[in-house]
Parts: sequence; structure tokens; C-alpha cells
Amino acid sequence: MTTPTNMATPVERFRITSDGNLLMPIGAKFGVAMQDTFRYDNKMQPHYGLQWTMDSWTGSGPTLWTSAYGGMKWFTRGLSRFVLTGDGNIGIGTEDTKGFKLAVNGDAMFTKIKVKTYATWPDYVFSDNYQLPALRELANYITQHKHLPEMPAAAEVEKDGMDVAEMNRLLLKKVEELTLYIIDQHKQLNEQQATAKKQDEILAKLQQEIAELKKQPH
Repeated sequence: MTTPTNMATPVERFRITSDGNLLMPIGAKFGVAMQDTFRYDNKMQPHYGLQWTMDSWTGSGPTLWTSAYGGMKWFTRGLSRFVLTGDGNIGIGTEDTKGFKLAVNGDAMFTKIKVKTYATWPDYVFSDNYQLPALRELANYITQHKHLPEMPAAAEVEKDGMDVAEMNRLLLKKVEELTLYIIDQHKQLNEQQATAKKQDEILAKLQQEIAELKKQPH
């Protein structure tokens, strides 16, 4: 299929091959309301359409650009399986992302996952001026609240879910605090053992002196 141009020879715009394939040249656009466009990477893209074009993102070949102002849905067996909202959020197995960038309703498997946290990583626990909570205060808090300080309660997690990055940060903090408690207990145990050894030595010396005194004639 061709369209007339101001050139002597019409330019081919669209082809249906003998085996039923549809061919369009790179940069050709397909969609509705083709005049409703936006500019991206110095090229025009329809709000409701798609095109294959070369852009600055990759030089390995044409990139598929597709756009829908209200969002996109992918279906299998008559059911919505994957959605991309107009705000750029992705839903897999659900159309309600609840405002999150990615919402998955179902199981997911990863070979590797990396979570970037913007909170302070708790190495400050090992600084010299860190105030480690007293064990008595910690025990009182656990007795009253039935969970560790700063950690969410079971009811809160059941209602709102769990922030993986924040939970890992808090767990590391508690492990580091526990390590300090163990080091302190070990230090106290060593001091007690050293004191007990000195007392044993004094007691042995006193017993020896008493034995020597008993040997002396009256």
C-alpha cells in the first residue's frame, strides 16, 4: 500500500505479505487519534498508538514504543493478567496497585533481589556513644507490648504488610544490639572468673598458713 507524495514515485507505507504478515517501515505509527501526540527523545509519539523507532536508549535496533493515556491491560483466557496504570504502576494478578509501583497478587520467585534503602544502616549501634537499652528496661517493654522495641506488632503486619528493607534494617539493628549484650555478658563472666580465681588463691594461701600454724608446737 502506498501514499502519494510530492515525489514522482509513490512511497510504500504498508505491506501484507503472501503469508499474511504485516510490514510497516521503521518510524511508522499505528493507533487512533494520531494527531494527539507528545514529544519524546525528539520524536513524536501518539498518546494512543505504537511505533517501532530508533531512539537514544539503545543502538542495537528499533525500539517498540507504545502508549495509552489511561493505562494498559493484557488478557489471557478472558481475564486481566497484567496492568499498567496511567500513573505508571504495574499490577500482576490484580488491577488495584493501591498506589504502589508494583503490586503482585500471587507467588513470585526470584534468583536475586536487591532492595535499596534510603534509611540509615544501623552500624551506628557499634559507635562508642550509642546508648544500649538496659536489659531491665527491655524486659519491661517486652512484658508490656509482647514484641521488641521499634519492631511492628503482629496485628500491624497482618493489616498493612511488611516493608522488607525496613524490616531487614531493624533486624540487623537487633542482632547488633544482641551482639553487644553477649560481649558485655562475656566480659562480666571473665571478670567474675578472674575474681573467683583470686579468691581461690587467697583461700588456698590461708588454708596453707592455717596448716603451718597447726604444725607449730604449743
